[in-house]
Amino acid sequence: MESLRPDEDQLAERGNGGASGKGGGSGETGGGSGPPGMRPLWLLLVLVVVCAGAGGWLAWEQAQRIAALESRLATVKSDVRTNQMELGVVDEEREETGQAISEQLEMLDDEMRKLWVVAHQTNRPRIEKLEEQTGTLESRVEELGAGQQSQAGRLDELAGSIEGMPDAGELRASVEEQVQGVRDDLDSRIQSLQQGRRLALEELRARLDGLESSVAGLEEKVSGSGEVSALKEQLTELESVVDSIDSSRAQLTQRFVRLQERVDRLADRQSAGGS
Repeated sequence: MESLRPDEDQLAERGNGGASGKGGGSGETGGGSGPPGMRPLWLLLVLVVVCAGAGGWLAWEQAQRIAALESRLATVKSDVRTNQMELGVVDEEREETGQAISEQLEMLDDEMRKLWVVAHQTNRPRIEKLEEQTGTLESRVEELGAGQQSQAGRLDELAGSIEGMPDAGELRASVEEQVQGVRDDLDSRIQSLQQGRRLALEELRARLDGLESSVAGLEEKVSGSGEVSALKEQLTELESVVDSIDSSRAQLTQRFVRLQERVDRLADRQSAGGS
């Protein structure tokens, strides 16, 4: 609420009015008219008028404020009613949505139960099979563990036996000596076989030459007799003998090559073991 004290303009007007009153009074006093007891009444009257104006202005301002507050109150009430209506609609929609969600949850729960039953029935044989495989794997793991332990024992035994073996240099020298002996033996056998083959071929060639000369002489002497056919048969037999000798030579050569390869491999293994 505003103060009831008059402002500076009102005080200035009152000061001017008092000065003029004093001037008039002095004139009147000088003239001999105007009682001195009227000044307080005028002042009181002016004060009453000013107070009444201030009170009216305050009342009008208060009425304007009240009207504005009533308008704002009506607006707020309208907004409250609108919000209540919207809240009611939202509550209805929420109830409907909640009911729909509850129904969907129930349906999903039923579907999940059905799917769980179907999946359990479908996957049960697989689960049992996996359990059996798991048991089998566990038993195999145990067997492998036992085998690993036995292998460790065998490795320990081999380590002990290796430690008890003679020096690798001596063993290598012995093996190389044996290999060299085998090579020498093979070389001597091959040489003897080649020499025997040469002798046999020379003998066969000589016999063939003799037979050919005999056949030629007989052909000149006797044409169409049975001796010629007999000689031809002997010649055929000799040729088959030569072929068999050649095949046996090829077989001996192959055997020699295989033996040579085995000797080389043995020498390489001994060289690798010694290094």
